[in-house]
Amino acid sequence: NVSFLVGDGKNLPFTKGSFDAVFAFDVMHHIEHYQQALREVSRVLCRGGYFCCVDVDKKFMRGIVKWLDNTQSFFSEDEFGATLRSSGFTIKERGRKSFFFFVIARRR
Repeated sequence: NVSFLVGDGKNLPFTKGSFDAVFAFDVMHHIEHYQQALREVSRVLCRGGYFCCVDVDKKFMRGIVKWLDNTQSFFSEDEFGATLRSSGFTIKERGRKSFFFFVIARRR
């Protein structure tokens, strides 16, 4: 069974350790203060759970920033990785394709 809901990524309406995996595709740069959202992902994942994320590198975003509102978060692949580690994750795999990067991380 699958269900969808609209909510605040910085205040997820789930109990601690509710999920085995969380996926975010082209989402995190739309969240102002994405670091808070990563802490929430860590909170709702069970220990050993996986977070899979695909997003755009800030080098690409700089080229289109004039069309975006000011709630966008801009980060590089390395900055995102550092925030993941400080939010309780171990990076298992990462890579890039063009202006997108992907990260598979496991909650410690």
